[in-house]
Amino acid sequence: MFRCIKKYLCGFSCRSWRGFGRQTSNLDPVAISVNDVVERLRDVLRGRALIAFLYGGRVRGYELKGDYDIAVYMEPQCDLYKLGELVIDIAKALDVPEVSVDIVCLDMLPPEHVIEALSGIPIVVEDEAKLLELRYKALAKLLDIEEGMRIAVERLRY
Repeated sequence: MFRCIKKYLCGFSCRSWRGFGRQTSNLDPVAISVNDVVERLRDVLRGRALIAFLYGGRVRGYELKGDYDIAVYMEPQCDLYKLGELVIDIAKALDVPEVSVDIVCLDMLPPEHVIEALSGIPIVVEDEAKLLELRYKALAKLLDIEEGMRIAVERLRY
């Protein structure tokens, strides 16, 4: 389990771990609405994360893959144990196997992933200023990368 949770810090999912012998399925046992999912997640995450978003396929209406992509920002910093507890608590709240919960830390993601996550459905936003800062930093990094690529391409031409 430790190796699996460690992957959550970097934003990777762990599909090989089956979670305490529970059989997993590609479909949820009972389909629940996105609004119900957000409410259940809010109950788990309130007071534990300053910012949390549901994003990915669930937000777009895809249910076949069956996973829940959640991005969180925690103070002072995300750690493996906090993330592991969140994965377990979220899985219990949604009545799904732990492997169906993909949780990532917003402050450890590449900028394009931050932008994608923050375009999802807000679950908890306790610090509006920090949310604005995360968006600003991600966009600034993307612009820096784009400018660097433009300069590199110009140098290659000459």
